[in-house]
Amino acid sequence: MKFIKIIWIVSVFIIIIFHITFEGYKIFDFLSKNYSIKTMEVTDYYYDTYSRRKSITINGFVDKERVYFTRFDDEIGELFSLYPGIATENKEIEKLSSVFPNTFKNSYNDSKNIEVLKFKNTQIVMLTKDNEFQSWKRRLFLFSIYCLTSIIILILIKKK
Repeated sequence: MKFIKIIWIVSVFIIIIFHITFEGYKIFDFLSKNYSIKTMEVTDYYYDTYSRRKSITINGFVDKERVYFTRFDDEIGELFSLYPGIATENKEIEKLSSVFPNTFKNSYNDSKNIEVLKFKNTQIVMLTKDNEFQSWKRRLFLFSIYCLTSIIILILIKKK
């Protein structure tokens, strides 16, 4: 029983530390409503494959601030089907077409500008078309409920 309690406490601690470390600015901006939908001008991307995993980081500007977002594995194909215009040059489209066939059929004329959700205090943006923000809020809510419930239960157990 003591081992399970320790694992439980560690899991709550890890979740809280993770959210504070990696998403603290986003959470602060979300709670203070310092975010809005902006237009991102895509400037370039960085595509990489490593140990059976693919990733792509899309860089650009919102107003004059440099911003980016990253996608992994199957999300990359979805990204390019939602925003085919972000592959900016024909050679880039040919390179990515070999990895994601039939995705870039109409990419040559599409816009490099995409709508994103921009938080005030971070360079990481969220896409609007794939409901990333809704998923992020749901995950944040579930982790918060788990942590708060766990802390309350642990306090009640400790009092006994």
